[in-house]
Amino acid sequence: MDEADTSRSSVQGALGRTAGVMNPTGALDAKTKHLIGLAVAAQIPCEYCVNGHTKAAKAAGATDAQIKEAIATAALVRFNSTMLNGSDGGREWSSPK
Repeated sequence: MDEADTSRSSVQGALGRTAGVMNPTGALDAKTKHLIGLAVAAQIPCEYCVNGHTKAAKAAGATDAQIKEAIATAALVRFNSTMLNGSDGGREWSSPK
């Protein structure tokens, strides 16, 4: 197997996994899955993934407000995680026992 075959095989494997997870008949509907994908893609960041998940989310019925909120939620989680990981892990906010 040469480098091109290996690359083709890797891409086919990734597409197969994507099709399996993004299946709209799973526990989450297609809109929700693409909003999650978009939120993650915006934080990685992956321009191609952002474009693809935005188009797919809109095609599945997502509104502009839902798209903005999904991205904002992911950004907030990433920010808070960065802040907590850079401090004491949130222990200072733990409730007393």
